[in-house]
Amino acid sequence: MKESTIQSKILRWLEKEGIWCVKYEASASSRKGTPDILCCVNGRMIGLETKRPGKGLEKLQEHERKRILKSGGISERVDCVEDVQRIVEEVRNGL
Repeated sequence: MKESTIQSKILRWLEKEGIWCVKYEASASSRKGTPDILCCVNGRMIGLETKRPGKGLEKLQEHERKRILKSGGISERVDCVEDVQRIVEEVRNGL
């Protein structure tokens, strides 16, 4: 499955749940390594880096993930809607 297909499924689920979300579009002037999808749940910023199953983060993506975590946000590598559902449930439950 292509990453764009995974992203579309995740965005549809987030919108269905009433969660603010945006697909981050990379450009020549944008910050490299920013997660593909940004959303907010219970006041927590969440960055979701979508990957095909078995594929890991690139070095710059991992660097940005650590910066988000250090700032108190949440940043995760996801490859399916179920990953996102788990993250959202944890945030909603205060974990």
